[in-house]
Amino acid sequence: MVIRDSLINKLKIFSTILASVFKSSFLGYTGFLLAYFIDQKNTILLKRLYFAVFVFTFALFLLLINSIYYPFGVEAYSRTLIVWLMPIFFYILNTKGLKAEDFYLILKIIFILTFLEFILINYTSLSFFEEDRARAKFFGFIRANGLLHNSSMTSALAVSLMYKTLVDFGLKLIPITITLFTIILLSSGLGIALFTFFLGLYFFVYFRRYTLITLPIFAILFLLIFGSDYNSIHPKIDPAYISFLIDGKIKLLEEFISEESLISALLGKSGLKNSVSTSGDFGLSVMLLGLGIIPSLFILFFCFFLLYKSALNRNFFPSLILLLSLVHYPAIIDPLAAMVFVQYAYKE
Repeated sequence: MVIRDSLINKLKIFSTILASVFKSSFLGYTGFLLAYFIDQKNTILLKRLYFAVFVFTFALFLLLINSIYYPFGVEAYSRTLIVWLMPIFFYILNTKGLKAEDFYLILKIIFILTFLEFILINYTSLSFFEEDRARAKFFGFIRANGLLHNSSMTSALAVSLMYKTLVDFGLKLIPITITLFTIILLSSGLGIALFTFFLGLYFFVYFRRYTLITLPIFAILFLLIFGSDYNSIHPKIDPAYISFLIDGKIKLLEEFISEESLISALLGKSGLKNSVSTSGDFGLSVMLLGLGIIPSLFILFFCFFLLYKSALNRNFFPSLILLLSLVHYPAIIDPLAAMVFVQYAYKE
């Protein structure tokens, strides 16, 4: 029993890690299907079976409508839909939650692979992918993108796992340290913000007796980091750069709001443009523009449902961190992050 449970958990972990490395949602789905059938005690709950039938029917309906209006873009729309529905399908196929040490293991793997990537692209002629060397340099070094192929997404997952590990094992220096070094190697402004804020929040929640000491320290630290001049700490947290990002996000929202075609507003432009819309700055607008308002509202409703279930398992803040990534690059559509997001909603 114990060996089988461990095998199932490791299968889900390493299949989604491979899926993230090779940018293949197919590998993630395959790992969950194998884990589902290996679990001999698994029985499909009737409510989840109904939900699976509903999701499948809903997806077919969206594809049917898209094929009527944009027959040339059905493949692009279906690929977009499959990726954005990944947390929902993982929830349907999931049988049991990961153990606390499994989450910690994922955090360690993220750090190791980020460190290896940074060393390879900066100190050798080797790299995981050819495009790795085309990135901008910070302080003379090419930053790593991490396991999720995006520094912001990888940072969000790392901070989420750090918070989860601290909740499960108590205040420990190692998870904080490896998360900090991961974010430094990733050079992510979002990662710096999430790490500073949620580490401070952890101290506030779990060490309230020391609030008068810790809260001012983290408040001052946060202000020093994000209120500093451009060259003093990091260009990714320069106020002018952050303002530029916010303006870009507002323009994307305005593009969606000003959409004149009702069909495009309801079902998105992925089929119209015949392009897969799964990632980009401001994930919420990418989802709205790619899938339309109807699928997006359904996905968001489900995400908040998972957030509620995660709160019942003391995983509210780790889950919230992944959801917050929607305001920048959406971590929850990566196979590994989607798997972790779903696991937070399950008991061990």
